[in-house]
Amino acid sequence: MKVHLFDSGYSELFALIKEYLVSKNTDFILNDYVGDTNIAQRYDVIVISEPLSYLKRLFDSTNHNFSKFSDFVNEQIVEVNALYKALSNNIEKNTTLVLSDSELLISMLTLESKYNVSFSRIPYGKLLNSRVSTRAQLSGSEKAKIIEELKDAYETYEKAKRIVLRNWDNVVHETRNKFKTNKDVIIHVGPPKTGTSAIQGWLNEHVEKLSCKKIHYPKHSTDRNGISSGNFSSLISKSSDKLFYFDRDKLFDLIEELEKRRELTLLLSSEHFYYYLPWLFLYCQNAKFIFYVRHPLSVLESGYNQQVKRHRKTEKFTVPDRVKFTHLETLLAVAAKFNVEIVYRFYDFSTPIDNNIFKDFSSCFESFIEAPREFKKVNTKFSPGSLELMRLSNCIASDLVLEELDLILQGISESYADFSLMSKSDFINLNDSLEREKERLISIAPELDEKRFTQLLTSYRNAETLSSDAINEDFAYVIGGLCRDYKLIAYYLYYQSYRHQKIELYESLKKNLVSKVVAFLAFHSLPIMIRIKKVVQRLRSAKLRL
Repeated sequence: MKVHLFDSGYSELFALIKEYLVSKNTDFILNDYVGDTNIAQRYDVIVISEPLSYLKRLFDSTNHNFSKFSDFVNEQIVEVNALYKALSNNIEKNTTLVLSDSELLISMLTLESKYNVSFSRIPYGKLLNSRVSTRAQLSGSEKAKIIEELKDAYETYEKAKRIVLRNWDNVVHETRNKFKTNKDVIIHVGPPKTGTSAIQGWLNEHVEKLSCKKIHYPKHSTDRNGISSGNFSSLISKSSDKLFYFDRDKLFDLIEELEKRRELTLLLSSEHFYYYLPWLFLYCQNAKFIFYVRHPLSVLESGYNQQVKRHRKTEKFTVPDRVKFTHLETLLAVAAKFNVEIVYRFYDFSTPIDNNIFKDFSSCFESFIEAPREFKKVNTKFSPGSLELMRLSNCIASDLVLEELDLILQGISESYADFSLMSKSDFINLNDSLEREKERLISIAPELDEKRFTQLLTSYRNAETLSSDAINEDFAYVIGGLCRDYKLIAYYLYYQSYRHQKIELYESLKKNLVSKVVAFLAFHSLPIMIRIKKVVQRLRSAKLRL
């Protein structure tokens, strides 16, 4: 199917269509405005931007000789008014789907629903924040004057926006009816770094006990670290282009299965659901969503550790000028477009003996399985020396070797006390700024528990800041342990650090390793041995299942 879409050529929505559309059965054909205001062609979709936003993008994206934005606008006023008047005549026929860049999120979902297409995960920065021009600046008086001169264009824009919102109401109503269920649905959406791995591991081990409580939690697999993406695959699929997208067919099948089961509640959990909030809020409107708020400074250091561990980060840790409750702000921005129930929990356990993440999660339910008082820690934080070794190895090792090194370093790090890479003064300054952020967010969302929010900030204590000497000492300890107990991987890194001229790592390994011949052999044999090991592990797992 071909869909003709009228667009100025600078629409943010069309940019999303080109980059994130998954469906191969529908082609969106862009029709550029080239100065002809006689828009007689029949368009399936018209995208109308707020006139000044349109002009700002035009100013940034076209070749012209204007240095001042106001001069550029004055040159374009007649043409822009004519364009919007022509568009107004077209949309009055009521045969065209009208969308708006000013309502990018709901326009994207409306388009998806109307043409039964899918979008892959769109970064929230592109979906929620319109591009802000740094060149197209106006004073207050200039802006007011130009808006008055663009009166015809704004009249069309306001008419279009009313149509967009009316279409959106229809989509919300139709979707609610299509995916409704008589049973309860509870979706834990994370976000990442809020104990999700521990929660999912616990739930996955007690699927039968949950069933006895009339709760259906779909079982899922875990990796060698005991970590999984939870019920991610219950709702998310991968396209032939390897793009992940929210799968409405999976949701429909899940609801159909739930209606046949004896359980009264469906429980789903995945930290990756956080990246699909618009789809979850639209297609699961009657669900209750559980969302955890964690102290941003804790997220900052934990996130850096995770980026080094699993995502090949090679830069050293740096303290930002400012931190925010980014995940919470994103959730509030998305939720503003929907009428959904969100349970806000605070990831704050200053007295872990009396309280833990399991007890807190259990409190979201009237009846739940017993929460363990102690639990095996998963996704162990690296010690400072392990973190540094992994950071340096990310520059030179293959993914296969890094995966093996990750397991080794987690074992080495298990007994190491918590630590911080941030100075005490940096912590105090940033934490003070978060108090102001908290007040602002509560004014936006009064449903947030102010008492618990305050407790989150006041009870959090930064771990001991390590000196350079302490970090270097642990780095030497980790290198020594690796060379003593895991010689093959140590020799592999020795060979690679020499080849890539990573002097710091090479010199550290050189103190414990002497044979360049063994290093050469390790480089070629280690990946093969790791693959064999993984095959053996899979065969053993298959045998155990039988």
